[in-house]
Amino acid sequence: MTLADPAVAATSGAPDWPCVQRKVPEVYPGMVWACPSLEEPKQDRKSDAEVRQLAGSLAGELDALPANEKLEREELEQQRLRDTLIYQDRERSLPHTKER
Repeated sequence: MTLADPAVAATSGAPDWPCVQRKVPEVYPGMVWACPSLEEPKQDRKSDAEVRQLAGSLAGELDALPANEKLEREELEQQRLRDTLIYQDRERSLPHTKER
């Protein structure tokens, strides 16, 4: 057996810990969060022009959602109508056979 063997790894930790992974009694944000600090920002972001511009842009996109959904519904309805017309046109062009 080597030290990398799960059986050895499991026995080298806490005796009441059944997992192969080592038991970590406390998990700190820095252990799992590799991004910027979770603490409060040092500056007031409301006064940042770039942040205000981005927030305004995002708010405008949210306001446009209902209009976009209406356009999508209309476009879908037009596509269904086109599909129906194509289907009907193909049905008319097929030779019909009489039933016996």
